[in-house]
Parts: sequence; C-alpha cells; structure tokens
Amino acid sequence: MTPAHGSAGIDEKWAIDLMAYRDGELDSSRRNEVGRHILECVPCQSLLRDFGKVGNRLRENADEDASRLAARPVWPGVRRALAPPAGERKAEARTRRTPFQALRWAFALPAILLVFLGAILYDSIRPAPAPEGAVIVGLVESPDPVFLFQQRGSSVTVIWVFEPQPAPPIKEEARST
Repeated sequence: MTPAHGSAGIDEKWAIDLMAYRDGELDSSRRNEVGRHILECVPCQSLLRDFGKVGNRLRENADEDASRLAARPVWPGVRRALAPPAGERKAEARTRRTPFQALRWAFALPAILLVFLGAILYDSIRPAPAPEGAVIVGLVESPDPVFLFQQRGSSVTVIWVFEPQPAPPIKEEARST
C-alpha cells in the first residue's frame, strides 16, 4: 500500500493525476511527487503504459494529425459570441426617433387608412351596373318555385331555385289542470 492509493487499487482521483502526469498538465511540484511514486509503484506503471497504448490507438484511428488536435478553450469564445464588446454594443444601439420622424408617421398612417377605406367604400357604395338589353324571365312549374333568367343574345342562363321552408311546428295548447 502506497500513500497515493489504498489496498483497493488505484482510485479515480489518482488515475486522473496519472493521466495529467502523462499529458504534462501537472505543475512541477505535483509532477515530481507523482513521478517519484510511479518509480516505486508497479500498478501505476502498468496503468501509465495502458494510457499510452490507448493514446497510440487513438492517434492511429484519428482522421487528423493528433498534434493538431489541441484542447481549445471553448467558453471564452461562446461568451464573446453572446456578449459583444462594449464598444461594438454602442454602435448597434437603437437610434432615437426625432420629432420630424414622428410627425411623418402621424401624417402617413391616417393617409394610408383613408386610401384603404376609400377603396373599400367605393366598391360597397357603387351600384352594380344594370344588365344591357332585355332579360327573359321564365317560371318553370315544379313542386319548388324555379326561375330562369337569360339575357337576350347571351349564352348564360341563371337558374334560381327557391327551397321550401318547413312549416313552423304547431305549439300544443297549454294543458289546463
């Protein structure tokens, strides 16, 4: 049993230290301490060799050269993208509207509304043109009243059918008790 790990084997914290030692990520004092321990501990030497084998296999199967795959700090770039520097923020600030712009909008909106209302009212008030020429109206005898409309010289015939309305139900007289 060594001071780095107990009789149960190498714990997760120590395995992380070994990986950091192998990758050169430890500070000099911790690196020296872990290095001295590795010289004396056979299980740690074996684990360190296994880490090396895994790294070699990853390099063999990597699409790119492993030396170009460096860990890049991601969060600073995300922060920069989410919050642009203060100097840029001022340039993008909303411009204030001048009284002249407000006055233009005050005249433009009612003018636009008047144009649209005028177009709508013109179509609804204007009487429909009367048909030219004589119109022949015919009544066809059937159980339901049917009218035929046709303009002379036209091939268009309008058939107007009146559907019978059902008789209202007869209310029963109130029963006297």
